[in-house]
Order: sequence, then structure tokens, then C-alpha cells
Amino acid sequence: MTPTKPEYRDWHFDRFSWAIGLFEGEGTIAISSNGKVAKNRTIAVRVVMADKDTITRFFETVGCGYVRGPHRYKHSKKLMYAWKIGRRKEAIDFILRILPYLSDHRRAQGIRALLFDQTHPVKWNRRGGKEG
Repeated sequence: MTPTKPEYRDWHFDRFSWAIGLFEGEGTIAISSNGKVAKNRTIAVRVVMADKDTITRFFETVGCGYVRGPHRYKHSKKLMYAWKIGRRKEAIDFILRILPYLSDHRRAQGIRALLFDQTHPVKWNRRGGKEG
């Protein structure tokens, strides 16, 4: 019996699937405080790990956010690298894109962030800066 040729799979879909799996295991979506003032809360989306090449590949695959590191965190002896999204709109766009593929726990984190975005709009002052 002759082996059949495997079906062609879209490479971009495979990489996106890999990125979703990595985010599911290592990522977080949270509402975090920006500094010491509690009213300065923001949506935090990030993946933190020791593998620079994996973080870089994740960044290249999802096409948003930025990579920082290496940093030594208090809880780890290893040098750690972080992929983060700094802009709120970019965070919301990323969450909306991955939400259907996430587990119930991660999906709940994403929904909380989307609700936060709807109930806590960004305010701008006359100079174009953010307020609260």
C-alpha cells in the first residue's frame, strides 16, 4: 500500500494555532493598576517566560505588542522575557481575535477585559493626554 500524501495545511493557521496554545498556557489577560493610583487601571495582556526565541516567535506570529527583556523577576532565578501589549485598542483587537479559541478560564479573562473597556472609557484632556 502506497502512503498517501498529507493534506496541505495553511502555515499561517498552524502558527496562529501554536500562538493560541502558547498564550493559553503562558499568557494572561488582566485589569492592572498603572502606578500607585487605583483609578489608573488598564488592560494588561502578556506572556512571560525564559525562552527568548519562543517569545520572539510569538511576537512575530501575532504581529502586535512588543518584547522586553531580559529581566530578573523576584520569583525566578532565570532571566525572563516578556511579550506585552501596551496600547488599549491593540489589546482589545488581540483579545477579540483569540477569544473564540480560548478555554473557559482564559475566555472569562478576555470577557472581563472587554467589559472593562466598555464601562471604563479612556478620557482625554484638552492637551491630548489621557486622564484616569
